[in-house]
Amino acid sequence: YVVMRAMRKNPDSRYAGAKEMTDALRAACESEMNGSVAEDSAFGEDEGFKKALAVTKPAARNKARSAGARQLNKKRVLILAGAGVLFIALLLVVGSLTGILGGGKTTEVPGVVGDMLSEAEAKMEDKGLLVDAKYVNSDQENGIVLEQSIKAGEKVSVGRTITLTVSKGAATIPMPDVLGATRKVAELTLTNKNIKYNITEQYDEEKPRNEVIFQSPEAGADIALDTVAELVISLGPEPISIIMPNFLGLTMEKANPVIEENNFVILTWKYGVSYDYAAGQICEQSVAPGTPAKTGAELTLTISEGPGPQTKAYNVRWVVTGDGGGHDVIIRISDADGTREVYHEQMDTGDIIDFNFNYSGRGTMEILLDGVVVRSSDLD
Repeated sequence: YVVMRAMRKNPDSRYAGAKEMTDALRAACESEMNGSVAEDSAFGEDEGFKKALAVTKPAARNKARSAGARQLNKKRVLILAGAGVLFIALLLVVGSLTGILGGGKTTEVPGVVGDMLSEAEAKMEDKGLLVDAKYVNSDQENGIVLEQSIKAGEKVSVGRTITLTVSKGAATIPMPDVLGATRKVAELTLTNKNIKYNITEQYDEEKPRNEVIFQSPEAGADIALDTVAELVISLGPEPISIIMPNFLGLTMEKANPVIEENNFVILTWKYGVSYDYAAGQICEQSVAPGTPAKTGAELTLTISEGPGPQTKAYNVRWVVTGDGGGHDVIIRISDADGTREVYHEQMDTGDIIDFNFNYSGRGTMEILLDGVVVRSSDLD
């Protein structure tokens, strides 16, 4: 009977609240356990119940005379009470308890999208509604309500739970430390973290070329996923004007100190066949020796793979010039084997030099008269 009354279509015929229904269930349980039927006041002035009461009173008194019957009644009462509890739980799950026990009261859902969560909760509370907050990352300020599960203006039962989607700000990651790293390492580190970046280059008298000398944001800072990092890369010392050194004939080991001293950037070390320079010697350079250049210039150097220079013969025929008297005459050559004197004699003005020598690969020959170069020739 208690369950049937709670489910009546007319709200006025139902229980006024959960307390009244609980009292009715308790009274029914106690009357069954005592072998009697509760008085009418426990159930209100209800004609249907009075008829049921008139029928059940004699039977209840007869059962009270039997201890075995009372035990049976206790079991039935427990079953009845359990069924009542399950029924109430079911009503709560489907959201109908408020309508059944609360007289079917409804309220209008307020609009709270764009409000701070604290403001939204206050508005919902004023309408008798509950709030369940769900947090997500977004580009909106932390605590701003982004969505509500039931649209503003809709009618719902008092006590209904409204789910609010609330911003917890943009997702962040820690900025990695790339200060002092090489450009290549810094770019790889940021790319692996899906961090976009801009690069600026500038000269630095202390930091070597391609070293990161500044980063923003600083290492460890929490940054949004769309943050664009700023890096400054060193170009090394500001270049100065020089004359390009001659690397031809040098090994890589001997060339490296000259490269470092002038801050040259070697774009490529190439290898190629050379008949002028022995294997392991530099046989070509992209910027010709003796030409104007700047420190920090980019070079491509080619190293000989052999077979190396071929020995060739050369004949010098020259008349000694001058104002008379004796002269110091030197013939000096530079070839794949290095620089050396191949002739050194005291001669008079008008004497004729007729001299043969061998050289390797390519080179130059110079005739010095009293220490002054008076003739120079290429050796092919």
